[in-house]
Amino acid sequence: MTAKFCPSCGSTQGPFVRGVCRPCFLKKHSLFELPAKLQTARCRSCGQISFLGKWRKQEPAVLKKLIEKNTRILGLENPEFVFSFSPEEAGKIRAKATLKGEIDSIEIEQEKETILEFTGALCDSCMKAVSNYYEATIQLRFEKKEIGEKIVAEIEKLLSSLSKEDLLAKIVSAKNQKHGIDLVLGSNKSASKIAKAIANKYHARPVVSYKQAKGGTRDKVKKRFTYCIRIPG
Repeated sequence: MTAKFCPSCGSTQGPFVRGVCRPCFLKKHSLFELPAKLQTARCRSCGQISFLGKWRKQEPAVLKKLIEKNTRILGLENPEFVFSFSPEEAGKIRAKATLKGEIDSIEIEQEKETILEFTGALCDSCMKAVSNYYEATIQLRFEKKEIGEKIVAEIEKLLSSLSKEDLLAKIVSAKNQKHGIDLVLGSNKSASKIAKAIANKYHARPVVSYKQAKGGTRDKVKKRFTYCIRIPG
């Protein structure tokens, strides 16, 4: 029986993909299309990157999805990507993408590189933060000054923890009142959690109210909340 050989290079080393050896097949055929450069915005303040209309942490899983979203696989069965990333230099990361799969039940793989380039921007949360944007006010009312100082310190500690997931979890401004203090917070989500925590700890009942703020739409009314907490004793 005549041995199979590659008509392109003469190799008898199989397996053969559609009549030629794998190296020769890959010289003439691309398994996937990948741009030489992928550019995306990155927040100058918090470091999150823009992907699919949202701001996300810059981590390998997100970078992989970014590459896959910009990749076109060409007629490969059971495709699977493997990625590796070089250390960032001058706002750029060199990414290596290896695509493995099958053609006519024969295993095959191909490797390509792309450059991930980040452009400076400000994410929505950081843009709001620098413009003193706020969503809620916590009104603390108390008789003893030392109690008030203790609670404010507790709130600052809670905000430090919440800010890891909520970039607007910060005090925008503080205004002393005759029997208390008003703390203006960037995030209503965090303000609500803090109000409940403080009220539970000091056996108080928070009074919640809100008013409509400018900048809303017909479909989504913009509100600013107020949490009034009167500390007994």
